[in-house]
Amino acid sequence: AWLAALAVALIAAAGPLAFVAINQADRAGPVHLAKLPAPEGWQESSPFTDWKPEYANPSAELQGAYTRDGQSVGLYIAYYRNQDYERKLVTSTNVLASTANKIWSVVAQTQASEPGLPTEIRRAELVNRTTSPATRLVVWQWYWINGRLTASDARAKLYTALSRLTGRGDDSAVIILLATPGEVDDVDSVIRAFAASGAGHLSALLEETRNAR
Repeated sequence: AWLAALAVALIAAAGPLAFVAINQADRAGPVHLAKLPAPEGWQESSPFTDWKPEYANPSAELQGAYTRDGQSVGLYIAYYRNQDYERKLVTSTNVLASTANKIWSVVAQTQASEPGLPTEIRRAELVNRTTSPATRLVVWQWYWINGRLTASDARAKLYTALSRLTGRGDDSAVIILLATPGEVDDVDSVIRAFAASGAGHLSALLEETRNAR
């Protein structure tokens, strides 16, 4: 909470010049989010689940699936620009599965550092309550805030505020990778392999999207 409060205080302290920079940056046009090229060793494949995170009113979305050696990883990106009360990345209502969701439930959540990745990640497990046996998903999640990476809501808000304050706009995204336990004993190793191969592609894609403002 103190990080978010700090962001507000910094904007207030900067005075009128900050609001000029913010207003100019917020005039950016629509978002065009291109498809992610398959990382080396991976191939694009058909979706393996109908689950979708509950992120409201993104400026653009991207969904895909990739396969290597018979093992699949899903990708979801929700990209936000010109954020306001009706459209913003970090909010309590943007979740993997809400309590009102009658199909999917989040049954475990942790936060961890992953070797080879530029930031810590959130890890969650979801279960489909309508299938027997229950279908499960393992999900990795983090934020891209105008080039900065974090898994923290508070830091994401701070980075967004600082980016707007310096006239760079508020382009932000959530990156979500997912896989199904059962295909392999260690499902995290599959997601980890895709993340290691695709991290550069993901950063380049988001930076190109931002630079096309």
